[in-house]
Amino acid sequence: RALVDNDRPKQKIAKHDSLEDLVWKELLDELTAFKEINGHCYVPPENQYLSESMLDIIHQHIKDTLEQSKIEELNKLGFDFNCDKTQYTWMARFHELKDYQNEHGHQSVSGK
Repeated sequence: RALVDNDRPKQKIAKHDSLEDLVWKELLDELTAFKEINGHCYVPPENQYLSESMLDIIHQHIKDTLEQSKIEELNKLGFDFNCDKTQYTWMARFHELKDYQNEHGHQSVSGK
């Protein structure tokens, strides 16, 4: 399964957007594409940048430093704020196993 869809339209960039705004829009685009393809927002560690960004978002949310506008955008996507970093990583791996089972008909994953 593909992790992101690079052919989908990107969010519009305004001339007054800061670098932080541009990075946020790109991150949100990547997460949106990931969810469209995979049906959830639990990004596995193999997609290092996006996965680490999601863990950072969870950390910011726990510390109450995540902007409300970002929380609202992530809520629209169905992002799970009710988990910590360990639970998030576990859920990402769980969804990988479900995908593997759907593709192969079993859960006997080789360690190769």
